[in-house]
Amino acid sequence: MRIGVVALALVQCGFWLLAASLAWTLRGLMVGVDSPRGHLDTIVSLAEFVWFAVNLSALLVFLIRRRGLGMWSIATVTLLDLAATLAMGVWVMSYSYWEHGSEWWWFTADAAATLLLIYLLGRQTGLTRPQSPT
Repeated sequence: MRIGVVALALVQCGFWLLAASLAWTLRGLMVGVDSPRGHLDTIVSLAEFVWFAVNLSALLVFLIRRRGLGMWSIATVTLLDLAATLAMGVWVMSYSYWEHGSEWWWFTADAAATLLLIYLLGRQTGLTRPQSPT
């Protein structure tokens, strides 16, 4: 199960790196980089690079410390990934009158599957079971 979490988290990292790279490459494409829209596109692409680094950091912490901090860091980042991709999916789909942007649901499903595996791994290792005070 741990391998599944790592594999799905790597997919999320790859997604954010791809999104950031494309955003950086295409920033200001129609209006120029020096325009206000070009500046906004630059900020968005840099934010996506930062979020890629956060995802990669959480994955590395999870690989180093399987329980405790590692489990909670990857769960938190994955939950935020789920919220971000769900919001982006709804925003892109509604902006295009529900005709385009369905690819965002794949990334939302990846984050949801990762969260499910993290939960199951936590139950298997006893992280989510209540401990009796002794």
